[in-house]
Amino acid sequence: MKYPRFYSFRNFMDICLKENKIDELIKSQDLIFFFKKGKNIYGGTEENRVMFARMKNKSDKDAPLSLDEKPTFSAINIKRLIDSTPGLTHVNAKDGSTWKLEKTFSEEDIKKIKIIDLEKIKEKLSE
Repeated sequence: MKYPRFYSFRNFMDICLKENKIDELIKSQDLIFFFKKGKNIYGGTEENRVMFARMKNKSDKDAPLSLDEKPTFSAINIKRLIDSTPGLTHVNAKDGSTWKLEKTFSEEDIKKIKIIDLEKIKEKLSE
């Protein structure tokens, strides 16, 4: 199949726009902790990173994570959010806030999580 002349330029522009969208998302949500679980890529805040570290490296020196329930942390599914339909807004019916495609992770998920750095995220999401 022969592509139009502007196809390679358009493809380049799409990659640049996607990278800008990734940067904006990371800055607006204060994401500093990135990981992959299955085919999805997630981002979390400093609070999420600390909880993940405490859940992963339990020691007797640390205070109990929780007295009455299992410890959890949440993260935003960056892959789904970046790939979502432009202009489509997900709104929470209860409080009117924007839905961020969050997922909650527990101790059972820890072994399935692979930490990745920001450059790998940009590379994978730009494909």
